[in-house]
Amino acid sequence: MFPSPGKDTLRAYSDSDFAGCVDTRRSTTRWCVQFGDSFISWGCKKQDKVSKSSTEAEYRAMSDVTFELTLLRRLLCDMGVEIASPMDLFVDNTSAIRIAENPVLHDRTKHIEVHMHYVQDEVRDGTIALHYV
Repeated sequence: MFPSPGKDTLRAYSDSDFAGCVDTRRSTTRWCVQFGDSFISWGCKKQDKVSKSSTEAEYRAMSDVTFELTLLRRLLCDMGVEIASPMDLFVDNTSAIRIAENPVLHDRTKHIEVHMHYVQDEVRDGTIALHYV
């Protein structure tokens, strides 16, 4: 891999179904990461816990792909590839985006675990930018 003269881009897409498993009612997370024009990472897994809303399921998916984005960014930086900031994350749930962009914890979002607010930290730090798709 040869470093390009400018900054390269990492972008990601995340999605989840809500209570898609008929046996456990757990949601499934799906995501992919694009480096330039190439998809370099993707995943699909059943979520560890049952989500109480579609927003929570989407937020869990956002958290998983945000972790993957930051991991890949560090790996590429170690290889001498400079990644543009912020990295774009495309999500199809406006409520999940609002939770991530608003650091105030509301009564209706108390059920989302504290560690899931990793996404909020990365948005606040300017590491990722969320976009509705």
